[in-house]
Amino acid sequence: MSQQTFHSDEFRRARKIKVAQTAPRRFSRLAVTALAGQALCVVPGVPALMAVLGLKARGNIRRAPTMLRGSVLAWSAVVLGVVLTAGQGLAGWMAYKQLDMARDGAVLALDRGLSGDIDGFVDAFSDQGERVEREISAQVFLGETALRFGELISAKPVSAGVWSPDNLKALLLDGEQEFDLNFKEGRVRMHVSLNRKGLVPHLSTVRLTDHVQGAMSYPGLSTVADHPGFF
Repeated sequence: MSQQTFHSDEFRRARKIKVAQTAPRRFSRLAVTALAGQALCVVPGVPALMAVLGLKARGNIRRAPTMLRGSVLAWSAVVLGVVLTAGQGLAGWMAYKQLDMARDGAVLALDRGLSGDIDGFVDAFSDQGERVEREISAQVFLGETALRFGELISAKPVSAGVWSPDNLKALLLDGEQEFDLNFKEGRVRMHVSLNRKGLVPHLSTVRLTDHVQGAMSYPGLSTVADHPGFF
């Protein structure tokens, strides 16, 4: 009786092994998810995460080759993840450099304007109104700036690191930046607002703040009458 039971158990085990060997392999769900997730490549960090999932899926397939398949899908997710992550890093770096150039452009534009280059000052800003009105506003703003503070000696940005919340926001939306300006007649805080014209950030407004004489901005002073202190 025990011998018959032994043969029966052997038969059942052999049958399970045979069924497992003949069952069709299924695609790794993790590999499919990793590859499909690369469609969200516009979201920062997603390609890298999908690449990690692809590596994990490849490990699962290697450990269970008789049950899982999809090595090509897993490796494709890994390769795409590496390429897209590198692309995101490069795009972020380029965007930050553009943002940095636009911010520095505010100081350069102000310096040019104070040196008499009205057109160079106006051209640094995104279009806001008619050209003649913008030039008149620029002349009043620059004239008042020179009258109040004299010659611009140096400028120093007031900002946190590259990955500060303000900079991350500026890479995606409109940005802001502050500078400490050292004029011949004293120090002034300059607040710069940026907006995007296409993919490139441009100057939107510039505001100079002096604790004694108050604040003034461009665009803002459209005529001499708007600011009697100009005389």
